[in-house]
Amino acid sequence: MTQGKSSSNRVTGIGTFTGTKPVGAMPTKATEEDGLKRKELELKRLKEKEEEAARKREKYLKAKAEEQKQEHETRAKRALAQRTLITKQHTEEQKQKLENKEEKSARLKQKIQAENQEKAEK
Repeated sequence: MTQGKSSSNRVTGIGTFTGTKPVGAMPTKATEEDGLKRKELELKRLKEKEEEAARKREKYLKAKAEEQKQEHETRAKRALAQRTLITKQHTEEQKQKLENKEEKSARLKQKIQAENQEKAEK
């Protein structure tokens, strides 16, 4: 009975039943070199990207420092101008006080002189 029948439970097209991959082409030296070159290029790109980020960061920090320097100089100039103005105003006030004092003294002197002359005439 079994001689004429074909077996229907036979599986074809499978290398083994152990679940391992069939052995394909082994990687060649050229393939390994290509992989190394790709890795080297990737590392090079990564390094360039990091260097560019460092340059941008340095440029940003330099610009920020320059801006802070300019702000400091502007504030210092403004403060100096304010101090100069206050000093000038103070000097003008002192000058005006001195002039008023001299004027008052001159009037008093003139008044005394006029009184003395009046007494002399009497």
